[in-house]
Amino acid sequence: MEGLHSLKEPVAFYQDRVNAFDKAFDELLLNSADLHRMELTKLHRNPDLYGDDPNRDQVNPDLEILLEYFDQEMDQFKVRVRHLKEGIENTERLISLRLSLMRNRLIRWELAAAVVAAGLAIGTCISGLFGMNLENGYEDGKTSSHDVFLAVSGVVTTVALLSILVVVYLIKTTVL
Repeated sequence: MEGLHSLKEPVAFYQDRVNAFDKAFDELLLNSADLHRMELTKLHRNPDLYGDDPNRDQVNPDLEILLEYFDQEMDQFKVRVRHLKEGIENTERLISLRLSLMRNRLIRWELAAAVVAAGLAIGTCISGLFGMNLENGYEDGKTSSHDVFLAVSGVVTTVALLSILVVVYLIKTTVL
């Protein structure tokens, strides 16, 4: 991601320069006076040639063709830079989507772990309540403490298994 970000700035700078050159070539092609002044050999031989009327003579067709060729090349550079910039932006979006997908998967597994932990916590709470040193009448021996132990253990195990089954069901139904 950092590599793409470091490429983005030079591409934007390059795009600005290409746009500026393209604009300059377009302005030059539209201004025949400037095109006349680019004929340096004629201007060197006769410095006052275009002093009064810059539109007096026809523009050199070779010069105009050459500048139009450069203008077309600049248009091609603009297209290439635009495609490069779009490619970088598309790659950034793809990486962002993949990171979001992985983040969502991680959140789902965290939720599953929280459901299992809640089930185990409920079971632990129940067994902790019965494990406290409180008088509840079962220590007198009138009722079988073995039956109470089995009942509490059964409830704890059932709650833990139900929480695990809920997570498995949610995973199979693609909720998690």
